[in-house]
Amino acid sequence: MVETVTGTDRSAGVSYNEVLDRDSHPVREILRVDSPMPAGPTIVDPKVYYSREVFEQEKEKLWKRVWQMACHEDDIPNVGDAIVYDIADLSYIVVRSGEDEFRSFPNACLHRGRQLLHQNEQGLPNFRCPFHGWAWGLDGELREVPCHWDFPTVSKETHSLKQVNVGRWGGFVFINPDPDCEPLADYLGNLDDHISLVPLESRYKAVHVAKRLSCNWKVAQEAFSEAYHSVATHPTLLGTLGCANSKYDIFGNFSRALSASQVGSPHV
Repeated sequence: MVETVTGTDRSAGVSYNEVLDRDSHPVREILRVDSPMPAGPTIVDPKVYYSREVFEQEKEKLWKRVWQMACHEDDIPNVGDAIVYDIADLSYIVVRSGEDEFRSFPNACLHRGRQLLHQNEQGLPNFRCPFHGWAWGLDGELREVPCHWDFPTVSKETHSLKQVNVGRWGGFVFINPDPDCEPLADYLGNLDDHISLVPLESRYKAVHVAKRLSCNWKVAQEAFSEAYHSVATHPTLLGTLGCANSKYDIFGNFSRALSASQVGSPHV
């Protein structure tokens, strides 16, 4: 099967690297680095989108073990501000526990498992379980147990909240539930080199827009990892977006998609 208009095996356009060659200014060499993955199509088993078995594997091997962006520092600007981060059926608290300190804990009381928080909060002095009133400090240390004499085996040493690993990058707060995980900096590798012209750490969050999608998370993620849909979904962009000139690369734990602006789509 060939492209229907030109009769060739690709759109009548140049590659992303050839677009860079035509630039009137020097471009960063990292933009020319190609993905270490082999070229060509990848056939994906459809069950990865609907299988309960795959879903359970993702919870165990992904969401309990990988670094994941939980919020932006601006989401919890003051000490005592906390957000609830949910992934699959897992729930965590991320709190600003000091002026420049962030901590994370499983969102569950160590007494009966009741969620400590069911929504984002501001200015918390502590975490107090709504069920029986057990309380923990923002550092996770057990502070109060009503009728503590009835719980002789409970102490700060045995029932302080278990801390979840926290990392920060570019103003974002990441968590990793795996106690033996690698540092966030090692996980991200040379990601900074790819976005050196976008100093995220000096930006602030002015507005938050979110939408809950009724689909498998990979379907939504993949929609932002290809420009192939531009012809049908975003036709008004084709005059300025080199969609078919786009370049896709995967580098270990992160990927990138590069599309040239102000060159026009080869589909036009």
